[in-house]
Amino acid sequence: MSYLREQEQLRAKFLTAVAHELEMPVTVIKGYGQLLWRWGPAKPDERVRKALGMIEAQCERIHGRVQELLEVVRFRMAPLELRRERFDLDTLVTQVLRRLQPANPRQRLVLEHARPAPVWADRARMEEVLARLLDNAAMLSAREGDISVRVWSEACAAVVAIHNEGNCIPWEHQSHLFDPFSDTTSADYPGCHGGVTLSLYLNKLQLERHQGRIWCESAEHHGATFFVSLPLATENDGAVAVA
Repeated sequence: MSYLREQEQLRAKFLTAVAHELEMPVTVIKGYGQLLWRWGPAKPDERVRKALGMIEAQCERIHGRVQELLEVVRFRMAPLELRRERFDLDTLVTQVLRRLQPANPRQRLVLEHARPAPVWADRARMEEVLARLLDNAAMLSAREGDISVRVWSEACAAVVAIHNEGNCIPWEHQSHLFDPFSDTTSADYPGCHGGVTLSLYLNKLQLERHQGRIWCESAEHHGATFFVSLPLATENDGAVAVA
């Protein structure tokens, strides 16, 4: 076994162990928080309600980061097989927006433009990519700003653009957005409540496996737009296959 391969396996084992060590106490904390809801009065004090809500929200946040960490480890060691099928990317985007809107009551998820965009891809993986991008947009945007989405096809590619209001990505951070543990937070933009995540890095890995790409465009006072591009399906693409 080469030295680099051995180091990669040791790193994977370490990250997996850390993730599992974090998961257990977070699960316990969340469980006791839910018990406090049940044991408390029917109408708890406002301060208590906010405190318990914050505990649950932060537990969910940590859980999400742990799952991202485990997903990266799995991807680097043995990427899951792609179950490709032909489907319309615009239809999938519409379905994901409808599913996620109830979880974002302060922000409207608006489909501004959708044109037929058939692709040959793993539908489940693309759904994960879109959900992570919308979650990322919610973190970066103003708390009550709209998140607008457009879908179209051009040349040989299907394109999705997800735009959030505000300007939360400093220029010096943009070239590193898709690196592991990239930091999208900036104290210069008070409307932004982003942070360090692996979601954009995971999306990059998934799209590269599909021969696609992801990039961002951001300008001062004009928010940020994340783009996803996938090859359009061709007549030679079958109905379902494993790649």
